[in-house]
Amino acid sequence: MGENNLELEERVVRMLPQLNEKKKRLFLANEAMSHGYGGVSLLSQISGVSRTTITKGIAELKSGSQPKDRVRSVGGGPNFVEDKYPELEEAIMLIGKLFEVAIVKINEAKNHVKVRLIAEIDVKSHIN
Repeated sequence: MGENNLELEERVVRMLPQLNEKKKRLFLANEAMSHGYGGVSLLSQISGVSRTTITKGIAELKSGSQPKDRVRSVGGGPNFVEDKYPELEEAIMLIGKLFEVAIVKINEAKNHVKVRLIAEIDVKSHIN
């Protein structure tokens, strides 16, 4: 990279941690437009942000639309598994109870085996 590109990289590395998702996209788009031909690829390489995202930012800047208060559109962001599978919590609780029962049964079986072994050892010691 030339001296200009090093300055660009320093600017990008300094700014990106301070920006949210949308501002990051617009900042990178603006830098790519300022750089000219090859700017999108260069900024993508420097920032690790996809070329598609930077290109989308360029389209947003060129459209001249006013920025919205929201970073993501309505409905954007993570989907919660509880919303998709409302019965999941109950199923997990049931599995937990089944494990508790299984552990009790295993411990009972271990104790039964121990008692039986002790009894066998006791009988054998009286036979010899």
